[in-house]
Amino acid sequence: MRKTTLALLAALATGCGDKSDETGQTDGTDGTDGTDGTDGTDGTDGTDGGSPVEGDARVERSCAPDDGAAYEFQIGLDGPGCESTPSGPWLRITVWADLEPMAGGAWDLDPASGVAGVWFDPGDGSFQGARAGSLTVSTWDETTGANGRFSLILEDGSRLSGDFEAAACLQEQPPCG
Repeated sequence: MRKTTLALLAALATGCGDKSDETGQTDGTDGTDGTDGTDGTDGTDGTDGGSPVEGDARVERSCAPDDGAAYEFQIGLDGPGCESTPSGPWLRITVWADLEPMAGGAWDLDPASGVAGVWFDPGDGSFQGARAGSLTVSTWDETTGANGRFSLILEDGSRLSGDFEAAACLQEQPPCG
């Protein structure tokens, strides 16, 4: 499983002269290095005051708030496979609406959308949610896993974005309710 690289970008102070929009684009470019938004890795290069988070990812069946079916993506794990756990910063995104089809699916991660939940742990066990963002799943295979991209604005205004390649850990649906 290839490494997933994420970057937590520090929220920009108002009046600092940076022309940043909701996508994290600055000064009219497509990304942080003046090219396409990446440095050739899966996320940003972390030079904007960000704190890179590295690790593997998985997707597993989960439960929605109404006890229906859901999928949970865990990003920033210590290794590939279904038993891996995080030891540093990690992200959990659970989607519970519009689950078919997963490939090509896109979800609005704004809490008001009511279709997903986001929890980010900076590595100290203190979770925070997202106030805006998106999750896109480009490929989906129930035996091998999923590839996709996410982009978030966390509750504290910081940004988290990156690509993932998640191992499939899609055993039986857990009992919900």
